[in-house]
Amino acid sequence: MRKYRFLVVDEDPNIISTVQSSLGSFQGEILAARSWIEAMEKTETPGGIDLLFMGAQISGAKGSALLREVRSKWPLMPVIVLCRESQVELAEECMRFGARHCIFLPVNQESFKIITQKALRSGALDQCFEGMRYNLTGSFRPGEVVGNPGVLEKALEWTRSSGGRALPILLVGDSGSEKPYLAKALHYGGSRRENPFVTANLIAGSSASKSEAMSGTNSHKPGLLRSAHGGTLFLEEVADLSLETQKVLLDVITRGVIHASGQKTEVDVQVITGTGKDLVPLVRSGKFLPELHQALNSSMIRITPLCERRNEIPDLARRLILRIAEEEGLIPPRLTPEAEEYLKAYAWPGNLRELRSVIERAMLLAEESELDARHLPSEISGASGAGIRPAGEIIPFIDEERAILKHALEVTGGKIPEAAKRLAIGRATLYRKVKKYNLR
Repeated sequence: MRKYRFLVVDEDPNIISTVQSSLGSFQGEILAARSWIEAMEKTETPGGIDLLFMGAQISGAKGSALLREVRSKWPLMPVIVLCRESQVELAEECMRFGARHCIFLPVNQESFKIITQKALRSGALDQCFEGMRYNLTGSFRPGEVVGNPGVLEKALEWTRSSGGRALPILLVGDSGSEKPYLAKALHYGGSRRENPFVTANLIAGSSASKSEAMSGTNSHKPGLLRSAHGGTLFLEEVADLSLETQKVLLDVITRGVIHASGQKTEVDVQVITGTGKDLVPLVRSGKFLPELHQALNSSMIRITPLCERRNEIPDLARRLILRIAEEEGLIPPRLTPEAEEYLKAYAWPGNLRELRSVIERAMLLAEESELDARHLPSEISGASGAGIRPAGEIIPFIDEERAILKHALEVTGGKIPEAAKRLAIGRATLYRKVKKYNLR
């Protein structure tokens, strides 16, 4: 078992003693501090800190203010807030500013152990992906993509195979479930991080052109597989590959070779594929190779859609609020209970991509202190469009129509046929409006 380093910060020596005693089942070193200055000195000691326990208020300073200092210096350090019953509001504020969990005093030993294990586990995963970028800015947080850290840890084992070729991985998830970001994370979290990461969408083009793009039969084009040699190739939608291209992929996965132009070339590639479709009917209809399905299905990750994780949605929303606030240099607004309920009730067909889009839009409309239901889009809050603007302000119809169309395109990844279907308008109409509002 790995030895951890804990830091416990609180003015009350009895609380420090209680936490130290509760950490007895965890192997490692426990540091203690009764002031924030002392705590900051201890964080500088060699070896770093795996988990910080801190009071909701220390030396008269709110824990939220101290947390901002922690996140600016150690953005990946997991923090657990120690909270008395009279400090519920302080604890909520700490959670807004990045605390991973809150433990209420007096300590329940069973809950303490579970929460500590969870924080250590997610903290270790975050460290594994240190330096990864989530979108354009902000650190990658695996918990925002895959709810079960055990699944992600298993996938990392597959990408770190030292006995020959790494196992292929199949990412199964609905539209907007961030399969590309997870694929990139698995590459940079694995042993191939110093080598190429190549991503491709081979939906367009003929079967011959797709196969050529994969294998590089044209001497002037190395092909995706050769370009990814030593690294990782991510295919965004494996269900749309032609049978000829599937055969090329199967040879790479099972034999580590490419057959092209009568020649056999060895290639070392970690293959990660994605799909939003059920491959079994395609196998039965002869449109997908059963051997390829068997090879991929043995190491499959299902990214759970938000509609099956409703209780996690408020926490995900708060983390996104914090992330966006950090990116924009803002104070994260408080997510009101009413807004939480609307977010939980919505179906989220666009999954995390849609949730982030909604939160970004709501934060533009929200006052600095609160993000309320009236700041959410009408399809979520059930209110009319006027409900998302300050009282008394008239919304020009052209502005609201453009915002609705832009949101639909973001949710569907720019797919006009899908966006038109969800908006219940014709494709030609949507194309015309996209051109009119310069949305492409």
